[in-house]
Amino acid sequence: MKERLTETEAYLLGNMPEPERLLFEAKMLADPALQEAVQHQRRAFQMIRWYGRDLQRERLSAIYDALDEEFHLTITSIFK
Repeated sequence: MKERLTETEAYLLGNMPEPERLLFEAKMLADPALQEAVQHQRRAFQMIRWYGRDLQRERLSAIYDALDEEFHLTITSIFK
């Protein structure tokens, strides 16, 4: 099971040499369960990327809000 997961991960991340990749693709054609496992893993990777993007967006928004508030205070203090 772990070997299959590692192999699927290498395939999806493009870390598999071409001969191994072609063999893996042939295995997928012959094994619908493997095709399904690859699709599930692909979806999991996609969800992880989306979560990472959302997390990064939240971090950037917090930085922007802090900088915007600091800028506002600086400008306000100049014109007092």
